[in-house]
Amino acid sequence: PRFICVKCHRCAVLAQVAQVMGGNSHFGARLLRIRLARFGRRNLPFYRIYVANSESPRDGKHLEIVGTFDPIPQIDNNKHLTLNIERIKYWLSVGAQPSDRVAYLLGRAGVLPMPPQRPSFKMPKNPEKKYTKYAKAQRQYERMQAQGFAASGLPETEE
Repeated sequence: PRFICVKCHRCAVLAQVAQVMGGNSHFGARLLRIRLARFGRRNLPFYRIYVANSESPRDGKHLEIVGTFDPIPQIDNNKHLTLNIERIKYWLSVGAQPSDRVAYLLGRAGVLPMPPQRPSFKMPKNPEKKYTKYAKAQRQYERMQAQGFAASGLPETEE
């Protein structure tokens, strides 16, 4: 089924572009997203997994709800995920792109291969810099010796 908004000329243009490019999706291959919409209340989140136009807001208009995700562990100590796998596979086949978190959830469920882990953005620690008290005192002592001071803090006298 084609979705073309009667009021919006832009949707018709996007559908024509998708036909020219050989795509059979509603809005073209890169414009559909499978993502999360937050529900629930403060400190108790609950998410719906839905398919929407990539330009629509997080909790805005969507095409279809394809699952739910409850990130709070329940009494059985599990986070609950429900998926309509048949519909998810359909939307993936017409070019919908899952968000990072949804791709991870689909990977855990076995629908998609697990996505690669994102690289850590922490800067590696410099092994040359050691800020322990002993190392700091040692560097200060070496500096003082280079300047000609003895361990007592007084200038060395040559006799």
